[in-house]
Amino acid sequence: MKLMNLFNRKGESSETSFGSNDKSSKAFFISKEDYDEDKIHSKEFKELAVTLAKKIGIEKAAEELKVPASSIRSWQKAFDIYALAQNTTSSQSNKEPNDSTDKYEFGSLAQNTNTPIQDEYEFSALAQNTNAPIQDEYGVLRFSLEGKTYSLNVNSKEERERVKEEIDTNSLTKYDWFKEETGEKHWVLYNTEMYEINYDGHANRYHLNYRDRIRLAPVIPINATSCYRMFYKCTSLNKPDLNDFDTSQIINMYGMFESCENLIHLDLSNFDTSKVINMNGMFYHCKYLTQLDLSSFNTSNVTDMDSMFCLCQTLTKLDLSNFDTSNVTTMYFMFSHCYSLSQLDLSSFDTSKVFHMHYMFYDCYKLTELDLSSFDTSSTYDIKLMFAWCKKLTTIYISDKWNIDSVKYSDDMFNVCRSLPGFSPEKRGIEMAKSIEEGGYLTLKKVA
Repeated sequence: MKLMNLFNRKGESSETSFGSNDKSSKAFFISKEDYDEDKIHSKEFKELAVTLAKKIGIEKAAEELKVPASSIRSWQKAFDIYALAQNTTSSQSNKEPNDSTDKYEFGSLAQNTNTPIQDEYEFSALAQNTNAPIQDEYGVLRFSLEGKTYSLNVNSKEERERVKEEIDTNSLTKYDWFKEETGEKHWVLYNTEMYEINYDGHANRYHLNYRDRIRLAPVIPINATSCYRMFYKCTSLNKPDLNDFDTSQIINMYGMFESCENLIHLDLSNFDTSKVINMNGMFYHCKYLTQLDLSSFNTSNVTDMDSMFCLCQTLTKLDLSNFDTSNVTTMYFMFSHCYSLSQLDLSSFDTSKVFHMHYMFYDCYKLTELDLSSFDTSSTYDIKLMFAWCKKLTTIYISDKWNIDSVKYSDDMFNVCRSLPGFSPEKRGIEMAKSIEEGGYLTLKKVA
């Protein structure tokens, strides 16, 4: 399988295999489990892994090849993001003209792939006695539906069938049971007119997917703890009514609105996210969403914000002022390809546990200033291409909490950041991740 290098210089025709041994490309395909250099796999092996995963699923491929599933997901990630970026860049009216002096082009990439899949989590038991109907520790579930109250032990097949028959008799809509694989592994009762079961081949798992074009205000399934890819590719959604969507028991919002390409307005002010652990790719490729107010979000339990806003290409306003990121461990690709963002307030960010920051602001080329004075990078391992292609960025504020001693990967961190003070095309790595006083590109901000 031959693929163009992800960052071929414009006009050149060099070709490389997936996972090329050139330094920058090699670093791109390294996952957390691969950080021990002695364990970095060859390009041929990565080709095999990705190809096999497409045929039999990531989990089975990982088992057969005896590598972590997250490694295969990491190798696949490059294809996904850049394939979408390549397909949409040409249609962006606000995209600046190519710069022939040092512009890199996206090469041809594997097509028809989905976004990378989350690492596996073992979720803890949920607190009881909350608003959304939820089973107790013994599996007992009580709920009301269309004026009638039902009670059952959801762990019993006979009980589930009994209740389903009752609902089929008393309800105007058909319901069915689904065993969720991406949350607490609960049996979930869902409206069959509103939701269908979808298979995610990359993750080798099933999930509930809102039926596109039915024009029903979404209501969360009974006993649900996951919104994993719930609205994936729902192209008919532009201004969804989520007022009756109770998320108080949800722990997984991975890819919840992923690739809702026609979404232009999203009111999430009623969302209770206090139990959510995973927000990976939550708004991934919502390319026409211009504003997003998440000031009401409680993110104190979230650990994964990977690609959360990646490819939100027309997003101009993003309110993250109340974000609690104290437990987040991964932020890679978080704002990547947010072409239209000119301001970004990250003053609330606690990054003391963040391991991954690579590609975090990649190609946010309208940003002129970033205040990262709240960033504690003492645990950060990977910052490669973190600010690459932020070519209007004049100032990056840091504080004395900016510590890069643990960083292992930093390739092209400041690539084409030509507006930074004293920028030189030859100096784009970690050696410039210091204050201006120390010979770097960063501005030390005195924090009272």
